[in-house]
Amino acid sequence: MNTPNNQRSQQTEKELEEALILLLKKKKFEDISIQDLCKKAGVNRTTFYAHFDNLPEMISAIQQNRFKDTVDFYINPKTGRFHEPDKEAHDKCVETLKKVAANRDISLAFFTTPCLYELYAGHVQNYWNNISEDIRKKWKYKSDTNALYHLIAMHACFNAIVQHWLETGCKESAEEIVEIIGDEFSMK
Repeated sequence: MNTPNNQRSQQTEKELEEALILLLKKKKFEDISIQDLCKKAGVNRTTFYAHFDNLPEMISAIQQNRFKDTVDFYINPKTGRFHEPDKEAHDKCVETLKKVAANRDISLAFFTTPCLYELYAGHVQNYWNNISEDIRKKWKYKSDTNALYHLIAMHACFNAIVQHWLETGCKESAEEIVEIIGDEFSMK
């Protein structure tokens, strides 16, 4: 069985990701077909569809995996408060941005392709829906709506900074970018 955690499944997804990165060096995301991707990866379309429904879902899964540790950077998992990252969350964010820089082609495609960015916005809403009521109460906003808009603004800020960093060739270190993001979140 081809379960998400078995070694062969992970290897296939890695091959698909590597093929996509190679294709993104030659074509815009919108011009890449599943057939192109499968041919480049050396897999058949059925194999692709066993893992993903479409290309935007594939990139969304890749990016969600890469950015899963950044949420703790702006919401402290211990206190539930915004703008209080602990050392562990800071270090995870730095490591995430190092991976983003190392995979600049696919990361830049994600940040500059509107349909992919819309998928990410959906992840923000899902994250919000899954935050515990206790943590949401600790935020002390006038309403859940106010807190949700704050979370959306923080994601937009993070994304804008990382996109600019990618577009300008990642000249600053991941540590410098985390510091810049932290300054923006804390309004320094």
